[in-house]
Amino acid sequence: MGRHRKPTRLQKTAAVAVPAVALSAACLLTTTSSGPSAHLTSDVLANPVKTPVSSQPLPLSAPRLWAAIHQPEPTPTVTKPAPAKPVVHKPVVAKPKPVAQTESFNAKVVKAAESQLGVPYVWGGTTPGVAFDCSGLVQYAYEQAGKWIPRVTQDQYNFFRSIPKSEARPGDLVFFHTTSDPASYVYHVGIFLGGNDMMVVAPAPGSDVQIQNFDWGGNTITFGTLDIN
Repeated sequence: MGRHRKPTRLQKTAAVAVPAVALSAACLLTTTSSGPSAHLTSDVLANPVKTPVSSQPLPLSAPRLWAAIHQPEPTPTVTKPAPAKPVVHKPVVAKPKPVAQTESFNAKVVKAAESQLGVPYVWGGTTPGVAFDCSGLVQYAYEQAGKWIPRVTQDQYNFFRSIPKSEARPGDLVFFHTTSDPASYVYHVGIFLGGNDMMVVAPAPGSDVQIQNFDWGGNTITFGTLDIN
């Protein structure tokens, strides 16, 4: 006789499970073979009951539930505003205020003398708009500019400072001497206008106050000025 081995735990479990399965199969065969139970079983098999499909979502499995809970929130889309155009401030440039031009003393002399153009020459005349002689016109023009000067020609020459022609300005005086000697008698005077040897003068009887060239005086002419401006 061979040696009998001791059955293992797995073999014992299989020995118990096989009869149990056989018993369940026998019961099922007996139930479905005859009787009302057999009819019920065949009817159920012929008309299986359809299980209604629920509209509710199926419960999530553990991994899917964890993923749904820990799903990161969507990052909101941020629309960046368009960069604002830089405001360029133009520098404010202050316009310089016009500087009032102050009329010089000599300019006032010329203006006063020219205002009497056309007034008749009268020896000894000193009235504006009526009559002037040469020294009377000069005295009037200087008084209008704000400076008193002597009345007659020789005295006016002595009152003014002698200067060369190159230094003479409009408004200075032009003196006419009887000779080329500056110390000789002064018999005539006019108001210097500048270039081209022009002057404002009351020339002689029968004429009127006018602008005249003085080159006819030749080398007997001298110039005088007042140190005012």
